[in-house]
Amino acid sequence: MRKFVRGALALALPVLMPAALCAAPARADGGGPGARDGWRLVASEPFDRRIDDAKTPWRPDGDGPTSPYDVDMYDNDGAYFDTVGGPAFREQLARMRTYRKSFAFGERGWLTAELAARDADGDGRPDAPPSLTSRGGVARLDEPAHQAGVVIRSSRDLPAEYRVEMTLRGLDFGGQRGGSWDYPDGRINGYSPEGCKTNFPWASGGDYARPECEWADVRTDSNGFYYMSIMDYRQVAPHNNVFVHGHRKVAMDG
Repeated sequence: MRKFVRGALALALPVLMPAALCAAPARADGGGPGARDGWRLVASEPFDRRIDDAKTPWRPDGDGPTSPYDVDMYDNDGAYFDTVGGPAFREQLARMRTYRKSFAFGERGWLTAELAARDADGDGRPDAPPSLTSRGGVARLDEPAHQAGVVIRSSRDLPAEYRVEMTLRGLDFGGQRGGSWDYPDGRINGYSPEGCKTNFPWASGGDYARPECEWADVRTDSNGFYYMSIMDYRQVAPHNNVFVHGHRKVAMDG
């Protein structure tokens, strides 16, 4: 990943290769990659040093105004869901707890990893937590459960003008395989066939009092990821889908 130097950057990818950020303006008479077209390389991450999120502990996030991840009414405990869901939303939200971890990496910590996961069984640990690791010039983002996520963002605000470049390999999410949503290994649209997979407890409307398995089945409704997105708030991190759709300004997704 390379950074050519302006906004906030979020990357949500299953597998990452080197990337970069570049900046403008730059001298046109040389100065490294991108200089010929007026850009100057200011940061890059080849992922040749080992990254292992397991070194950073999971911590509970209670949402609300004291949380560093509090943004607005579309937050996981936001007023929007109180309005459309009523008292049933608070009852459903109380059935689970959100855990997060965050750490900087790369030269002078120019990138930050943000991971989030859900604890639904109440044992004080995230259920099927995601992970971020790297070795040999490749970073791997693994998200075994659809209620969890990984985001890689810039640690500091981007300048007014910038370019971001990255290379991705080995994407393995949903979509058809050979023209079918049912995969030879038993998965359905990228999801395992076991248990229910729904958008519980955040939706844009409907009956919030429904049991979890009676909410929209994401296996037949959607499965996707963001190659890269530009968001309109500072501490970019995993949030509910309604929140993400309300705050993305530029998105390249699949």
